[in-house]
Amino acid sequence: MLKLALSLGVVVASLFTVQTPVLAIGIFSDFVKLSLGNDSLPSGTSISFFPGSMSTPSASLGNAVASTFASSTAGIVTASVSGSAGPSSGFSSAFASAASEGWAIIFNDNPTSVTFPLAVSHTEAYSTSTGPGASVFAAGLYQLSLDTSSLASDVSGCGFAVASCDSFSSSWQTLFLGLSPGSHALQFSVTAFGVVAAADFLVPTPVPTPVPTPEPASLFLLGSSMVGVGLAFRRLRARARSDT
Repeated sequence: MLKLALSLGVVVASLFTVQTPVLAIGIFSDFVKLSLGNDSLPSGTSISFFPGSMSTPSASLGNAVASTFASSTAGIVTASVSGSAGPSSGFSSAFASAASEGWAIIFNDNPTSVTFPLAVSHTEAYSTSTGPGASVFAAGLYQLSLDTSSLASDVSGCGFAVASCDSFSSSWQTLFLGLSPGSHALQFSVTAFGVVAAADFLVPTPVPTPVPTPEPASLFLLGSSMVGVGLAFRRLRARARSDT
């Protein structure tokens, strides 16, 4: 009976070790910007920038939230996203993607090819933060091409394998394009992407070790033994007094 009671106590205790909720929160932020320009045009050339199209889809589940932003002005395209997901008595997730693109026409009116300098600057910033039970990822890319031929591109991001991360890069460079006579199409775009998922889950918590409860028979034997010890002690003390 004692072994059975102890076994049941251990089983019940193990069931209660999974009753402490852990709150998981994931956050992402992603920003990408690409700027083009030219201050000193070669003789007989020109460049005209035009704003392009933008798209900003997003979706969320549970108490997750997501926001997107994209803009395109003459020579500048920008895209950014942010989102977070936390406990919602189950599962929550958010997805966000923002894309922006622009284009330009470069014209070479010379009878021969010329070298055309194009100033390019870009900025990328990613950050993620997670708690237990959350997964998050942020990434972005930019692309620049001339007449369908790639001039420059970059893809980067962080998250998932790392609980939290921050990534920032900013650079400026001048590309020297070899332009044949006539017009040329310059396309450039940026994309920001983020996804996060979080769920409530339970973890073990310490449970006090069950204290064995003696059976009635054990209590009777223990009581009898104590009574016997008490009587023997009383007899020894009485004998000691009579001897004195």
